[in-house]
Amino acid sequence: MGKRREPKIEAPPVEVPSVEVPSEGSPPPGLQIESAQPVLDVLERYARWVIGDLPVTITPVLLSRGQKRRHCTGWTWAGIGITRGQPDGVQWETRNGKISMEVALAAEMLNRPPLEILQTMHHECTHCVAIARGEKDCAASGRHNVKFAVNCAATGLQVLGLDDAGKPVNKTAGYGQTAYRPETEAKVGELFQADLETLGLFRHVEIAKGRGGPWKYKCIHCDAIFRGSERWSEDPPAHCDARMIATAS
Repeated sequence: MGKRREPKIEAPPVEVPSVEVPSEGSPPPGLQIESAQPVLDVLERYARWVIGDLPVTITPVLLSRGQKRRHCTGWTWAGIGITRGQPDGVQWETRNGKISMEVALAAEMLNRPPLEILQTMHHECTHCVAIARGEKDCAASGRHNVKFAVNCAATGLQVLGLDDAGKPVNKTAGYGQTAYRPETEAKVGELFQADLETLGLFRHVEIAKGRGGPWKYKCIHCDAIFRGSERWSEDPPAHCDARMIATAS
């Protein structure tokens, strides 16, 4: 008995909808994209201005501060081994093997005034100056040493939180509290005035209250703690002229 031949079933033709690819600057109806690329463009131009022609490769990125301490505004992942020819730590790499250091700004901290954002980028670029020179300016604990202070003077930053002898009051941060020198701030305002309005996009995160405890606010510069009975709708009272960040207790 021969095999039974199954009837041939022809699938109905599928009509592919015609989709017109929108031209640049004309998104499809209903779609809105708040791109972070303009922010990164500003940070890249700023890094070129601070670092200049020093032989170093960086990749500016926007990341969640959840990877670091909650009050952290930015960080530079160099991998101390880079100065020894052995890359380690968190870095970026191209497909052809070129290594790039990660210079990150905390996405949640982009809600600060634009000049403060650029000041943070300036701080991180100063670390890049040390790396380009083969210097170790920061311990694994985050304590900034005197080499960082020397490079700050060269890039236009001033170190805050020093006693009369020029030693850091906060032993944990070391020479890590920085701010613009007046002349540097004036120059940044002149060169990057048109870019300041671009720095308006930030990552919004609601911080949950800790179990059974009061709200805790930590100074982003000196680590001082302020506790309140409830969450403030606005920033709590300033401490040492620095913005304080709410964290769960």
